[in-house]
Amino acid sequence: WMLLAVAAIRTLLPLRRPTWNTEHLRYIAGYAVPLIPYALGTFALGQIDRVLLYEMRSAEDAGLYSVVYNLAMMLPLAAAALQRGLLPDWFRLRNDGDLNGSDRLALQSFALVAGLGVLLLLCADETVYILADRRYAPAGALMWIIVAAYVLDDLGRFHARLIGFTRKMLWVSVVGLTAAVVNVLLNLWWIPLWGMAGAAWATLVSFLVSALLNRVCAVWILGQPAPPVRQFVPALLCVAIAAALRAVYIPGELQLGWLVTKLFTAALLLGVLYRIHSADKKALVR
Repeated sequence: WMLLAVAAIRTLLPLRRPTWNTEHLRYIAGYAVPLIPYALGTFALGQIDRVLLYEMRSAEDAGLYSVVYNLAMMLPLAAAALQRGLLPDWFRLRNDGDLNGSDRLALQSFALVAGLGVLLLLCADETVYILADRRYAPAGALMWIIVAAYVLDDLGRFHARLIGFTRKMLWVSVVGLTAAVVNVLLNLWWIPLWGMAGAAWATLVSFLVSALLNRVCAVWILGQPAPPVRQFVPALLCVAIAAALRAVYIPGELQLGWLVTKLFTAALLLGVLYRIHSADKKALVR
């Protein structure tokens, strides 16, 4: 350890007088400072529903909802890990002018996130039973709504990345704050009426608003090339069918019901994989 310490000190000694590059600092400030409102809006989207549940309903509802919300966050964590691995390739293709290549990469990653979402969405109850407890079953029945919301969030983040490519980050903050305001208003309206279900649906609608506004800002206002909306439809349709199936399915009612659920899961995942395969071979039509 002493040898390592001496080697580290000798390596760091030439850096004892740091140098400043004002151009880099100006770039960092111009990129990061406008994102502060976005960070605040993201925090509000993730926390305000639990606070309002505690204030307007009960601590029990807030606790149940918080646990299930955290379990649903497995999807955005997986999506974030995937995006971190793909971002260098995406930026390289974008900088090289290979728009078809960058769009195919984005569509493939979104299809994979949608496939993970379908699996987590349909197995929400089992996930709660395995990772939490049967006592959380009432909130677990709403987990599929939050998972579907995070699929939309991944779509919105792709278009936010397009905005970031233009370095006009203020638009990202405008969208984030707008979605946060929508979330607060819907929570204030729906939580007194439907409790945890109202909070879950408010989350879904807020992420839908965020995805739509990010698309409008990136494509219509800033003029960034992006895949046509129809290219995202197959993956979104898989999620919508799974959500509809989960909404009408009552776990434990019939063994046949669970068998049908598994079959639908397999079919939907195969559909997503087919979308990945086809997108890799065909050029995108803008």
